[in-house]
Amino acid sequence: NKFIIEVFLKITMTDLFLVLLIAVFVLLTIFAYSRYTQMQDEDRIPTPQKRSAPSSDKKETAATKYCLLCGALLLPGQNIVSRICGPLSDNTGQEQSCHVYGCPNCYKPQNKSPRKRKCPVCGKTIPSEGYLIAKIAMQSSGRRHVRVTGCTECYKKT
Repeated sequence: NKFIIEVFLKITMTDLFLVLLIAVFVLLTIFAYSRYTQMQDEDRIPTPQKRSAPSSDKKETAATKYCLLCGALLLPGQNIVSRICGPLSDNTGQEQSCHVYGCPNCYKPQNKSPRKRKCPVCGKTIPSEGYLIAKIAMQSSGRRHVRVTGCTECYKKT
C-alpha cells in the first residue's frame, strides 16, 4: 500500500516538474519571438523627419569643439594650440605637416598639467613637452581638415 502511494507521488512530482519546465520554455519562446518581431518592426518603420528651422541647441552642438589630447570641452574663444610647418597652402587637398600641442586646459609648457593627455592613435600618455603629429589640408568649403598620424611617443625610436 505504501509502495503504491510512494510511486504515485514520485510520478506526479516528476510530471509536475516536466509540465513546469515545458511552460517556462513556451513562455521564453513567446517572449523571444515578440522581441524579435518588435525589433523587425522598428527597423522597417522609417523615423519621421522634422522639417523645421534649426534650433539653437543644434547650432551649439554643431559648434561644440573638444580637445584632441585631453577631451576637454572648449569654451567659445578657446582654441587648440598648434603649429603648421610652413605656410598653409590654399590648394584643396594638399596636406602639410602640423604639430598639435593641446588646449589651454592641458597645454602648459612651463609646468605640468593636471589633465591626462592621450594620443588618439596609440593611446599612450603624452608628456607635457610632447605633441600630436598631424597632416592639415584645406577643404573645398574653406574649412581645415586635420588628420592625426601619431604623437611624439608613437614616433620614438627604441
